[in-house]
Amino acid sequence: HLVDEISDTESWLATNVTAGDAIFKARTASDTTFVSRLLSLEIAEQPSLSDLPNLLRLRKMLKARGVDIVHGHGAKGGMYARLVSRMIGAKSVYSAHGGSLHDVFSPFKRRLFLCVEWVLSFLTDGLVFESSYTRERYFDLVRELPERAHLVPNGIRLPAVAVERPFGPCIQLAAFGMLRELKGHDILIGAVAILRSKGLNVEAHVYGEGPFRQSLEKQIREAKLEGVVVLEGETASPVEVMSKADIVVQPSRFESFGYTALEAMALGKAVVASKVGGLRELIDDGVDGVLVQRLEPEAFATALERLIKNPDVALNLGRKARTKAESYDSGRMAETISKIYRELLGER
Repeated sequence: HLVDEISDTESWLATNVTAGDAIFKARTASDTTFVSRLLSLEIAEQPSLSDLPNLLRLRKMLKARGVDIVHGHGAKGGMYARLVSRMIGAKSVYSAHGGSLHDVFSPFKRRLFLCVEWVLSFLTDGLVFESSYTRERYFDLVRELPERAHLVPNGIRLPAVAVERPFGPCIQLAAFGMLRELKGHDILIGAVAILRSKGLNVEAHVYGEGPFRQSLEKQIREAKLEGVVVLEGETASPVEVMSKADIVVQPSRFESFGYTALEAMALGKAVVASKVGGLRELIDDGVDGVLVQRLEPEAFATALERLIKNPDVALNLGRKARTKAESYDSGRMAETISKIYRELLGER
């Protein structure tokens, strides 16, 4: 969105093109203008020997383009941005939402990564947080830098209309996200098993790919839910498949913001999500969605059963969710980020 919508700057995107999702890959295959603004790097998720040649290559490319601002997203992108910015005399901006701020690593790795974050904080000109939750985690775990911090929630391009559909005889649940333990798809599978045991006709479709696939497939087989819970893989048309869902479920164990939930809300869908991280700020429980306190199948099954048995409630939640989503506009997000850039460069 930033590359597309910040109209008063010339922008490039450096990323691991081969690791992009189906939408990203489809765009790189068809949009030559977009591709011309891409700098493709093979980036390992965790520290790697490939980081040094990547940094040198990135330095060469950005210096040749006369880049003024280097904006890194996530822990690895943030490291690249802050180191390279100092190499070329540019300003650095860091959007902190990586795993180092959450309890997803071993204690040793977590301490190591937080030490790296602390060192890099001295090379940081601007901090952008997508939620108050992430900002508080950064200040608690790394360093308090309120004078450099900006709260800029993620934005989306709002669909023209909401997609309301009456519940059919079989309730369609949908979940989206990389197949890893962090996203809690195992919780959803357990919830579906409970709902089916109560005689409720539900199906769940999970869109995404990742290292947790085999574990989820085993869980589906053991619960005898083949054909009921379907791992659909990646999709290049998430809006289309999300439109066909009755309820969108986001059972994440950690979530710095909750982009999937916001996309579903923009379509007027009832969302049932974990009461964690940025999801607590995005969803007003019982008003424009449902937040589940306990990260257990039983708790999610209870929340889903309530909506399944009360479709009018689900419909009303979706309508209010659509209204809430209208305030999360990608154009407004890009305008705010652009203002931060100008202020860093001494412009107004």
